[in-house]
Amino acid sequence: LQVYPALLLLYGGSLAALAAGDHTTFSRLLTKPRVDWNDGEGLQPLLLKLWSKPVSSVVSANRMEMQPTLSGHLYRMFRGRFHEMLSQEDEFRQAFDRLEYFIALLRFDMSKGSIWYWGGGWDRWRFGRQEEDIRRIVEAEISQQNDECAYLKAGLFDGKAARLREAKAGLEQKILNPLG
Repeated sequence: LQVYPALLLLYGGSLAALAAGDHTTFSRLLTKPRVDWNDGEGLQPLLLKLWSKPVSSVVSANRMEMQPTLSGHLYRMFRGRFHEMLSQEDEFRQAFDRLEYFIALLRFDMSKGSIWYWGGGWDRWRFGRQEEDIRRIVEAEISQQNDECAYLKAGLFDGKAARLREAKAGLEQKILNPLG
């Protein structure tokens, strides 16, 4: 419960930035906040400290399936609050999925691959309809724009498509083979 206010600010601010097309604010919200939780590690990126273990995860020999309890709660709560900015359900879902996907990618990247899970909406962006799959959308953006993608120009992944591709490939590998 002590991290819930930070989680709400992270999601609310990031969703508002995405809705406004403000990739600089989106980037800063996800990468700049630092916290010191008196755990001997000093100031650390907030994204690395908000979740210390997978939320409601079940690991099998074949794959990890995440129960979307936290994600579903946040989705429902923010959907109503963003109805005017993102009036179409598909618009909101794409912004929400992009946020959760980038959280997962950034956690993987910031931790150099040691933190790869995210207790969010794996079911939507991992098993969603192909034309709405945020992984495919991001891949298409990188392929078409390379380092000129708005979120890379805003500073995510040090502005490098290669670094984003590396994080994306590593995260995808961990999702497909969580025990290996």
